[in-house]
Amino acid sequence: MKSSISVWIVFLGLLLPLPCQAEQRFALLIANQKYDTKVGDELTHPYQDADNVYRSLNQLGFKITPLRDLGRDDMLTAIRTYLQDVKEAAKTDPNLISFFYYSGHGAAETTTHDNYLIPADIKTTDNASLWTHSMKLADVIRELENGAPDARHIVVFDACRNELNLSKPATKGVGGDKGFIGIPKHVGMLIAYATEENQTAKDNGVFASILAEELLRPGIEVAQVFRNVQLNAKARMGQKPFYIAGIDETYLAAAPPDKKCNAVKLVADKQEICRIPGDGQLFKDCKACPEMVLIPPGSVNFYGPLSFGNSFRQIVTSADLRPVYRVGLAKTIAVSRFPVTFDEWDACVVDGGCKQYQPADGGWGRYGYPVVNVSWNDATNYLTWLNGRTGQDYRLLSESEREYLKGKELNASGHCSNCDDLVPGTTQVFVPDYRGGPGHVESRPTLVAKARATTLPVHAFVPNAWGLYGITDNVDELLADCWSDVTFQVIPNDGSPWTKENCKSHTIVGAKVRETFYSGPYMEYRWAANADAREAFTSFHVARTLKP
Repeated sequence: MKSSISVWIVFLGLLLPLPCQAEQRFALLIANQKYDTKVGDELTHPYQDADNVYRSLNQLGFKITPLRDLGRDDMLTAIRTYLQDVKEAAKTDPNLISFFYYSGHGAAETTTHDNYLIPADIKTTDNASLWTHSMKLADVIRELENGAPDARHIVVFDACRNELNLSKPATKGVGGDKGFIGIPKHVGMLIAYATEENQTAKDNGVFASILAEELLRPGIEVAQVFRNVQLNAKARMGQKPFYIAGIDETYLAAAPPDKKCNAVKLVADKQEICRIPGDGQLFKDCKACPEMVLIPPGSVNFYGPLSFGNSFRQIVTSADLRPVYRVGLAKTIAVSRFPVTFDEWDACVVDGGCKQYQPADGGWGRYGYPVVNVSWNDATNYLTWLNGRTGQDYRLLSESEREYLKGKELNASGHCSNCDDLVPGTTQVFVPDYRGGPGHVESRPTLVAKARATTLPVHAFVPNAWGLYGITDNVDELLADCWSDVTFQVIPNDGSPWTKENCKSHTIVGAKVRETFYSGPYMEYRWAANADAREAFTSFHVARTLKP
């Protein structure tokens, strides 16, 4: 039986783009600034904070309700009204976006581990009435989840002020803390705090000012927006905001070209297929499966050195480049649009696969970030689960396939000037990186690079000509090939991996952007790794052999 993919592709070219219909957007902004002096020192920035966020959300098409200095009853009424508006709108637009922002005093009740929004009419923080009179943040989150379960919710808690007078434990055995208590990820939500867990936030307006700026940057996915806020706030005032993202891919400002809503989408059996820029077609085999792009056969020049010395860690620079031979694909394959993400890996674990291994993310980010700290064996375990789930033939990319996929980016000299271009507005942090010099890398401990300190979300870089992300940027790539340190000419030119008996190590190719000691326009690492070796920047794409 022929694949349903080929049937639908025939008709894709006959379809016109669908009209663009924007989702509804709602926002509630509460700024509590005037408190009794017994509650704490006077706050000076909540009004300004909310105004800054208001201006940005207004430009982004939100229907906004801005409110100030609400007592408990008014606060309860405002939140209930907002929740009802969101719930009603979700009946006709389940994919709407809601944005709840609170600036003012907040605190955590240490015995119940609840975070609270403190109303403006609270009179004291010295007794248990603080908690009975305040609003649980968890209640707001729960009502948003229950009222509009398919919507995308953003909740920002710009509170936990160090001006709060909570130096003494409350009476009746109820303890309090100025810093917020951590919260788990909620599906469909991005939850952000002005500072880290158990820390207090400064009343200086910097967090809200940065947030307002970042919200307006076009083409930035919302999780990356808050990552940028986190990095900029830490750099400017030493305060690191917290966020946890369980929200689907969402763009508040203009989406990148391949995300605009005029893309054609069809459903065929379990597969979703749509047009994307370049020559590819996009589909998924299941909800938890990676998005796949169809790559047609062809060939390109492979640029590289004619040979290497006997080294298990090698560098290719512009000086090495020459067209060694042609590489290509004999038949159409499918390649994952992004490196496998943490959320895709976690789906495997939840489903009982991947040997229940949960790799660490280094604190860099999880949802929407490429999975790292995985070995060749770990990747094989993921593929075993994916093939069992879909009945398809998923595998790792081969080195020649990867060369084919990046070939469109190279000019006649083999240089790639845009292989590490970031989406405008994306922030990254570099740290010194000590490596050896060109050639045999480990030869001398010289400062040769500024290496990127963290991975970035999979959308942070501009896609290549096939519409693929992460082929030459962001993370290092685990490949199917056994390691060869003799010559690139052993690599098959038909897309298949190079293998040998008793293969003990496999090839990893380093992302161009990761280590850039070389001043020229091209540099790439290539090295051998044991099958069980895990590295902090190593990830992988999946390829799928199409069934006839």
